[in-house]
Formats: sequence, structure tokens, C-alpha cells
Amino acid sequence: MFFHEPGRFIRPKFDRESDREGLNRAYASTDGLYVDRGVLYVAGTRLPFTRNGGVSDLLTDITIPFGMLSHTPRYQSALAASRFVDRVVGHSLGGAIALQISRDTGIPAVTYGAPSLPFTSLGERHNSLLDPVSFFDVNAIHDAGSGWNPHGFR
Repeated sequence: MFFHEPGRFIRPKFDRESDREGLNRAYASTDGLYVDRGVLYVAGTRLPFTRNGGVSDLLTDITIPFGMLSHTPRYQSALAASRFVDRVVGHSLGGAIALQISRDTGIPAVTYGAPSLPFTSLGERHNSLLDPVSFFDVNAIHDAGSGWNPHGFR
């Protein structure tokens, strides 16, 4: 079993192609999570009118500015799934969850378009320069997003 020391940052291995595939599979899953080869992928907000969407993701989004993310069922599910992984990758809301898991457990995080949080010095963060969700994350690497959607992870 692999353990991480809390508060210690281990640079995660960045692999955009694997991250894209893993995040696509997370979005396709019913719980928004996908685990593959020691990596937990966490999907972002799934809107109520989409296949696996629901109102609960929107309610979880609301908790972020108030520092209550770790009290949500979505976070608790991801935390349970992170017990045996070496890295957490997330997009948007999933990125906020990945950063919170990194903060709480020390597991390295890679995020795409995650909202700015008080502890955003953690993890390897990617966004598009015009991403409305992660616009204020000035320390993010501006290399994510493509085409018409600046909030994408492609």
C-alpha cells in the first residue's frame, strides 16, 4: 500500500492524454468517478438535464466558496475511492474535490479548470486563459481548453 505524508507535495506525473480519457470515463459513470492504474478521475458538475446529472452537483458547487466541500456526499465518495490511488485528477467541481483530497490526504492532484480556492497552491493546475470558473487562479498553467469551450479539459 502507498501512503502519502500530509502536507508534503509530490509532483504528479502529468499525462494529458490519459487524463482526458480518464475524465471522459468519469463523466460517463453514474457517480462521476473513475479509477485506473492508481489514478482517481473526478468529473465536474453534471447538469440535471444530462445523462448522469442531477441537482446534487449544483448544490455541491454552492458549498465551495463557504469551505464546506468536504461535508458533501460527492466529496465523501471521492475520498473513499482515493484510499488506494497515487494521484487524483479532476475537472471543474472535480478539480475542487481533487484539491480538497490533496489537502486532506497529501495525495498529489492535477486539475483542469478548477475554481480558485484558498489553498490553490496545491497540485498541478491547468486552465484556459478565458475560463470563467478558474479565471482568478493566477498560478494555473494556461494550457487547457480548446475550441469553443474555454472551460474544457481537452
